[in-house]
Formats: sequence, structure tokens, C-alpha cells
Amino acid sequence: MLTKQQLDLLREKLDKTLIDIKEELGEVEDDKGEVKVTEFGSDTESSEDLPEEADEAEELATNIAISSGLKDRLENVQEALRKMDKETYGKCESCGKDIPIEVLEVNPESRHCAECNKKEERV
Repeated sequence: MLTKQQLDLLREKLDKTLIDIKEELGEVEDDKGEVKVTEFGSDTESSEDLPEEADEAEELATNIAISSGLKDRLENVQEALRKMDKETYGKCESCGKDIPIEVLEVNPESRHCAECNKKEERV
């Protein structure tokens, strides 16, 4: 069972992580949540534009991957904060055992204990 002091420190970490993730999302998404990319092509297409368009397509693919990963992490952080509010934080979602403080200190949005993480990785 986590102490109040441990929970307070972990909440601080989660709150800071939440802010950081939102800032990072702001770098790859616009205000509407659309992935940013340098303007595709020009009005007049030519074979000289192909390398530029390839770079733009690569940038878009990279930003989509970054955005997706950040959104997944954002959801995990928000879920951890909800669990803190419900006083269910620090319990493995699979087996219900306590997640060790050492794990939560490294990754405060952890949802599973080490044993269940290993089982999921094998699947």
C-alpha cells in the first residue's frame, strides 16, 4: 500500500508528465488535433518536386506515429490520475496485486505488475 507522501510525489510526476505530453502534442498537432506537416507539394507539379514531396510524406508519417504514441501515453497518465482520485491507483489491472513503488517511481502510469507485464509481452 502506498503512503500519502508516495502518492503525492507520484501525482506530481503524473501532473508534470501530463503537461509535458500536451506540449509535445502541440508540436505535432494543430489546435484541431490534426497532425501538422509542411505544406504538400506545389500548385505546379514537376519531377523536381518529388524529393520534396517524399520528405513531406516522411514528415507526416513520423508526426502521425509521434502523435499516436503521445495520445496513448496521455490516456495512460489520465487514467492513473483518475485511479488516484478513486483510490485504486497502484493496483495491477490484471491480477489486482500492488504494483511495487519502485516500478511506479520509474513509470507512474504503470497499469500492471512486472509478472503480468511479462505475461502480456509473451502474448
